[in-house]
Amino acid sequence: MKIRTPAVSLGACLSLALAAFATAPIKYWASLSPPWGAFDSDASGQVRLEQYPSEQRFWVRTDKLEATGPMTPYEVWLENGVGSGSFYPIGTMELVTASNGRWDLNVQVDSSTLSVVDISYLGGRLVQVRGTGGVGVCLEGTVPGPIYIGDGSGGGGTGGGSASSGPSEHGQVSLQRPDPAPDADAFGNVGLDKRGGNQEFSVDARNLPTDAGVFSVALESGVGTGVFFAVGDLEVKNPAKGRFGLSLEAEGAAPAALGVADLDDLAARRVQVVDSIGVVFLWGVLPGTAQSPGLGNLNGKSALAPPASAPAGTNASGSVQTRYNAPQGASSFEVRAKNLPAGPTYSVWIGDGVGGFVQAGALSAKGTFKRQTRKGQALPLGAGTLGELSGRPIEVRDDVAATAVLEGLIP
Repeated sequence: MKIRTPAVSLGACLSLALAAFATAPIKYWASLSPPWGAFDSDASGQVRLEQYPSEQRFWVRTDKLEATGPMTPYEVWLENGVGSGSFYPIGTMELVTASNGRWDLNVQVDSSTLSVVDISYLGGRLVQVRGTGGVGVCLEGTVPGPIYIGDGSGGGGTGGGSASSGPSEHGQVSLQRPDPAPDADAFGNVGLDKRGGNQEFSVDARNLPTDAGVFSVALESGVGTGVFFAVGDLEVKNPAKGRFGLSLEAEGAAPAALGVADLDDLAARRVQVVDSIGVVFLWGVLPGTAQSPGLGNLNGKSALAPPASAPAGTNASGSVQTRYNAPQGASSFEVRAKNLPAGPTYSVWIGDGVGGFVQAGALSAKGTFKRQTRKGQALPLGAGTLGELSGRPIEVRDDVAATAVLEGLIP
């Protein structure tokens, strides 16, 4: 809880598009789960997007579905657009292993199979495994990967509304410290909850200094405006642990202090924990809410390889992996490298979106670089979400020679 001089920079808007010149496969995957009332309640599955230098693939696999029966063979249906609620079939699955109910569909992404030319157009859409003829949903989930920002016609999240009754919905984001941070070990989260007609906005911040005066929660007035207003002061919950909290509740709508009709109207806005003079101690980007937030979990991994100019016989290798735990709103970013020449130190550099690179941090002696928002750590380059980093070039550089020893793309 030591206070340092703040120097806050949230960075510029980062590109979401995948680069077309990938030299190593980039993979995203997310889980598929049975909806309520599905006949195979123990079934599971996965949807995966794969990008190779010459093609892109859309792959769905299931486990523990019936190998024979009136529902077989199963079909994969894809939402027409994010939030549209309408679906179209993209193919019939093939039985791989009858003993464990494993079915597969693996298709190339192009205009004839998925009606899109790039996998970045698929992120955020719903995908379903249905029985033959499209009857009955056996598994469902959300397509992972970068979400294409088009004309705004597609919405994100699963908006709730303010009916007097209905299913519970949850959204959460783990807060990051600015880099550099005024407090080196602060962390926390913001929760958005709908329970029937009740809507709650809660903040839990920890390891804040208790001698720094009043802390407040500030909310962005609109997506990307950069203008913030105060919604309430944090109360001290546990002085010994520097724990502060705020809870705002209302019936039938979002709490009035938030200035919106529904909690989902806050999606993609930034939220801050600030002191009495406006210094930002923690911040994050608010999510929408969902009945099954775990369906939004993401995992992406891509390889790092020596550049073409590397000396012959170089055997260095590595990877960059991104993970998103949707129920916690927690993101992790990790670089691993091995077989690097001994002697020099190494750093991670990431493309700035305008043709240059920015140093993100030093590689440890064990060849790793990791950031976890669950612990309050900042994502590289001031990014609010992993999507802001997706598709950017990344390099591991020799600090002495100032040359790249590994390169690749962030998944």
